[in-house]
Amino acid sequence: MPQPPERGCRLRLQLIREAICGGRERDAEYVLDWLALALQKPQQPIWNALVICGPRGVGKSTLAKILAPLFGDGFRHVRGHQVNSALALESVALLFVDDVPLSSRYEARGCSSSK
Repeated sequence: MPQPPERGCRLRLQLIREAICGGRERDAEYVLDWLALALQKPQQPIWNALVICGPRGVGKSTLAKILAPLFGDGFRHVRGHQVNSALALESVALLFVDDVPLSSRYEARGCSSSK
């Protein structure tokens, strides 16, 4: 049975705020602002990337599944080994890259876990 829209929205916001951003409200507001701009003004270039990384089970894939229908043809899902310079990104608004091994330099910046 489908959930009432307000419950679904609340659960999605909870996913972003608590699971993806680890309860860091400033990070959550940034993610929500980035998504709002991307969805409300799809023709306007966004000159920065939103990188969400963390251990298995945080909710990265769940968030991608929620966002994919909103971005439509502007959404692309690839595996880490498929990313290369030949990947055409001109028409991509949201790129979900799965299974990317992070180097220790990214882990040192706090990117390896959102908790």
